[in-house]
Amino acid sequence: MGLYGERVGVLHVITPPNQTAIAQCCLSQLELLARCQYSSPPAFGAMVASQVMEDGILRYDWEEELRGMFQRIVKMRVLFRQYLEEKMVHSNWSHVTDQVGMFSYSGMNFVEL
Repeated sequence: MGLYGERVGVLHVITPPNQTAIAQCCLSQLELLARCQYSSPPAFGAMVASQVMEDGILRYDWEEELRGMFQRIVKMRVLFRQYLEEKMVHSNWSHVTDQVGMFSYSGMNFVEL
C-alpha cells in the first residue's frame, strides 16, 4: 500500500540459515538506509493503512480500486503496444505488455519518434 507523501510498507531480507555474519551485514546496511531516510517514521500513513486493512468494508473498497487501477494499466499497455505495432511494423513491442507495475520502459529512442 502506498500513500503519496506518507511512507508505509515493509522490506524483508531473507538470509541463508545459520549465516549470522550475512544477516548482520544485511542488518547493518538496512540500518544505514533507514537512518538516511528518516529519523522518526511518520505515524499518519501507518494509521491510515491500519484503518483500511482492519476494516472489512474499507479493505474491500481499497482492493476493488486497486483491481480497477491494475486493469486500467493492463488495458493501456495493450492499447499502447497495438498503436506502436501499427506505426512501427518491424519492431517488437512485446516488452510493453510483458512488464508489470505502474511504470514501464518503452524502449523508444528519438530516432524512432
